[in-house]
Amino acid sequence: MTTAYRARLAPTLQGIGECPESPFRSFVNAGIGGYDFNPGGGTHFGGNVGAGVLREFGPHWGLQASYNFHTVNTPVTATKFSTLQGGIQFAF
Repeated sequence: MTTAYRARLAPTLQGIGECPESPFRSFVNAGIGGYDFNPGGGTHFGGNVGAGVLREFGPHWGLQASYNFHTVNTPVTATKFSTLQGGIQFAF
């Protein structure tokens, strides 16, 4: 059995810290929203907190890595899980 997690509605707050002489930017984030568990789990309220780093390679390109911890108010006990993400960022 496979369970898929996806956020349906997730307003997020994010703070960014940077050193003017460094190409690295660190950030923290937090958000709340509805988590839809498939198959058959329904939508439940939850939230996340996390942090990450962005390495810039000029005015438009960068590499980003982030970690988030999620907790969701599901029946009987809270469902908790972590995500680790990485990617290429392009800014317009």
